[in-house]
Amino acid sequence: MNISLAVTIPEEVKYNLAAGIQRLKPVTLETLWVERDQLQLPIVTIGEIAPAFYPHIAEVTNEICEQFAAFTLSIFGYGFLGTKRFPHQLWAAVTPAEPLVAMHNELWKAVAKFGFKKPESPLTPHVLLGICKTGIRNLSAVEAMDADENCEFGTWDVKRVTLYDCKTSKRGKVYRRVNQFPLGG
Repeated sequence: MNISLAVTIPEEVKYNLAAGIQRLKPVTLETLWVERDQLQLPIVTIGEIAPAFYPHIAEVTNEICEQFAAFTLSIFGYGFLGTKRFPHQLWAAVTPAEPLVAMHNELWKAVAKFGFKKPESPLTPHVLLGICKTGIRNLSAVEAMDADENCEFGTWDVKRVTLYDCKTSKRGKVYRRVNQFPLGG
């Protein structure tokens, strides 16, 4: 199993994100776009685990989730990784980051006892929209995102975290929901 924990995005917000992708498609070259049903907000990507580890990961995830109260998230505006001329990833911004970062840190502390190592880079909450082919000039995509910077994709109350099994396909990553863990409070 290839495990990740994420906040599931409501259908209405996914619809708005998909509409944002449609606005970017005509001005973006050679980009692998995330399918609407695969849009999610990752918190922790553990990676490949043996099926025997799953009950342990589920137990600590449930314990951590019980420590966090439900909270409200908003997705608005765009961002990218790479340079303006050669962006690599296109994404939508998430706020507030604090509850997600705190949950990320606590989950990593919990799974560290099983030998999993936390990535060096800090969590920057975002929703991946597309991955641009390396070396392709996509300045027009960044300009389109800048012109649409005030777009709001939606706001919702987060009440649970979802554990996904991730498989790679020709369409990109495909996430299958394995379990959900309610937040406490």
